[in-house]
Amino acid sequence: MKRCNTDSFLLFINCHFGLYVHIIGVIKWDIILSGKGADDMLFEKIDRTVVSVLDIDEAIAFFKDLMEVRFDETIIDEELQLKVVHSGGFGLEFVMPMSTDTLLAAAEMESAKRAGGSCLRTLVVKVSDLDEAVDKFRRKGIEPIAFLENGAGREAHFNPKDTYGVAICLNEFPDIHPMNHISRQYFEEKRREKKLDEE
Repeated sequence: MKRCNTDSFLLFINCHFGLYVHIIGVIKWDIILSGKGADDMLFEKIDRTVVSVLDIDEAIAFFKDLMEVRFDETIIDEELQLKVVHSGGFGLEFVMPMSTDTLLAAAEMESAKRAGGSCLRTLVVKVSDLDEAVDKFRRKGIEPIAFLENGAGREAHFNPKDTYGVAICLNEFPDIHPMNHISRQYFEEKRREKKLDEE
């Protein structure tokens, strides 16, 4: 993973933190003006931040050493041509393209290369009702560019050109995070396959 000098890092943080504060500020004021309480908020919280990387093992090792972040096992998605690892309760996710054979993998590859090896890719916001949240975006003239399903979770992705330069994913899921569910299913299946091969 490419290291950056202190001045560049602080400039990066200042710029991106300002964007996030602006977006969350808009969401919070909408909640205040609507009179909604904590129990019926449409936009609930930032679920996780997705980082595109070119070397997922190096990224995992770096953040384990730097901040003692604990990661789940890496998922290999052959259909999307992506490797994905989630940090459970820490709210960090790494995505590494394995090729440029799919549109999503190609986009991840372009983002990471343009940034010199890794970049903040997507701000994922948990919502209580995905359809209602997407309708709200549409009333502002912002159309989703993709819908995905992860286990019990559903996601809508938006073009950063339409969302103040920040790629946003709206995510609706039950109390158990779908990435944890997918990880368990994936590796239970792999263990069963390995056991059958050994027999």
